[in-house]
Amino acid sequence: MNQPVNIFEISAATVADQGENWIKLLPAGRFRLRDGRGGDLDAGSVADMQKIVDRTRAYFGSTDLMIDYDHELVRAQKDGGRAEAAGWIKDMQVRVDGIYGRVEWTAAAAAKIRALEYRYISPWFQALKDGRVHQLLNAALVNMPALDLSAIAASLFVSTEDTSMEKIAKALGLADNASQDAILAAITDRHSKIAAAVGLAADAKFDDVVAAVSAGAGGMGRIAAAVGLAGNAALDDIVAAAAGSASQFVPLARFNDLKVQLNDLSASVSKRDVDEAVQAAIDDGKITPAQEIWARNYAGADLAGFKSFAASAQPVVKPQGKDGLPADKVGDLTADQIAAKAQAYIAEQGKVGIVVDIIAAVNHVTEQAGK
Repeated sequence: MNQPVNIFEISAATVADQGENWIKLLPAGRFRLRDGRGGDLDAGSVADMQKIVDRTRAYFGSTDLMIDYDHELVRAQKDGGRAEAAGWIKDMQVRVDGIYGRVEWTAAAAAKIRALEYRYISPWFQALKDGRVHQLLNAALVNMPALDLSAIAASLFVSTEDTSMEKIAKALGLADNASQDAILAAITDRHSKIAAAVGLAADAKFDDVVAAVSAGAGGMGRIAAAVGLAGNAALDDIVAAAAGSASQFVPLARFNDLKVQLNDLSASVSKRDVDEAVQAAIDDGKITPAQEIWARNYAGADLAGFKSFAASAQPVVKPQGKDGLPADKVGDLTADQIAAKAQAYIAEQGKVGIVVDIIAAVNHVTEQAGK
């Protein structure tokens, strides 16, 4: 059931004690204005009314709510006129039946109240479209004896436009009753952080920030594709996929360390293969010990080629162990002697225009030595 109360009577008793001038500003629960404007209004429960008080305090900060005469403040905001204070609300208190304010009256207003020149208090408040009272804005001393004073004057000054910033405050992680300054500061802070995140100055223009973020979103799409997701994948999914992909790989430092170890191992294996191939060629008499350096260079550059050569080459010295002679000696000649004679033979043949390679020269020397 709506309460038909919007104007509260005051008397000389309300100015008798300057320290305890408590007056009712708003009724608890649901109520309706005399002329019907604003529809069903609701100040809610004690908890709801406390939120109204908290929002009002946050909005005004250290400034006291003003009590004027006949809502002159409202008209002054419209036409630039002057609003004279009748008193100041120094404190507010929630009670079971409504919201009360502790008023400090001006001397002139106190005199008018005592003289019964003003008898009623009319609150000016802001209500949302669904009828919930959002916050108090002002109160006024009024006299409207020609009307039903149980519910009238505030109807002229109720705002039913949904100007609540509660949703914005909640979206920013602030309290429901956050002040406009606090909300603005939070928005500015987030803007500067987003700008910094995309490499722009904290005071960068909004359009520039949007452009940078859009460009970054394109890059995010490429990252998503790289981890096997759709280009419009959610950031959390991209992070999870990237983390899963990363778990399949070793850290870069570890990778480089393993790479060095692998290269060392590969070099060690290659050297061993070269050693084995060259030694096998020497043991089989396919090359002389004097040819070892040449053979190692050949095998190191082309191991397969050297092995093919050794497999098809005819022995140039007798293999070790086949007749009891060491592989580096043929007849009475040592390997060094064979190499020296082979070089001399090549030079001798060169003087008469005959080109002889080292293998042919060694074969010639060993044949002569074996006779």
